[in-house]
Amino acid sequence: SSGEITCRAPSRSDVLDNSVANAKRTTVYVELSTNGQDFSDSNTMFTSQSRSRINTIYPLDGSVNGNTILTITGTNFPPSSSNLLSCRFGDSISLTTSNVVKATFVSESEIWCRTPPKTISTSSDFITNIYLSDNGVDYEYTGFKFNYLLQPTLHSVSPTVGPSSGDTVVKIYGTNFIVSQSLECKFGDSVSAARYISGTECECLTPKHKPEVTTVSFSLNGEDFVTSSDVDNDVKFEFKLGEVVESVFPVYGNGKGGTVVNVYGG
Repeated sequence: SSGEITCRAPSRSDVLDNSVANAKRTTVYVELSTNGQDFSDSNTMFTSQSRSRINTIYPLDGSVNGNTILTITGTNFPPSSSNLLSCRFGDSISLTTSNVVKATFVSESEIWCRTPPKTISTSSDFITNIYLSDNGVDYEYTGFKFNYLLQPTLHSVSPTVGPSSGDTVVKIYGTNFIVSQSLECKFGDSVSAARYISGTECECLTPKHKPEVTTVSFSLNGEDFVTSSDVDNDVKFEFKLGEVVESVFPVYGNGKGGTVVNVYGG
């Protein structure tokens, strides 16, 4: 239009090396000519920089409801364009839902992205490629895939009470449980690893905890925890002081059994 044209930035060999030691950024002025000889003098700047390099992304699975925070580590994340950093989940921009999210700049070696919700139509929709852009336009594949999971639900636990010293095996009942090394239970703010038994059952070993009633929550990825689907009736587990046996009477009885023994303690 009369107020807009499109130009393609040329390649710059001086910033192509994206190693940590040689990370470079070069800023040039962008000027316009309508005759190939006379250029404007607007002093508008454009920066070419070494490509960001991705080392790790965690976690790599989360709920189809979205809101899983991914920690992305690497090198050459540009602070000057931190407001343009973004992640894309999928090979192209979705026409129905937003699969592009703004990233949070933490440092030149770490950024965060929050996953968008995902509509599942076929089994292939669960896994999506992760892309990163440092200018909001050019997206590069990170080499990592994100696995969307059906949202788990938590229905009940058994038993619902145990000693504050911990080590009670608690059965967790719900839906959409999966085989994973990242399964976790949380009793209040105390976390313990969970073990998969079936799609509707897992088990956890209670941690040491002060005597009180706690809300139980569950996570498939060690990051996103869900409580009971009934918000008015959260699943609870009560930690109690362990019982102490001080004495018994009588202290011996017939080997055939049947002796009534009184137990004293608290």
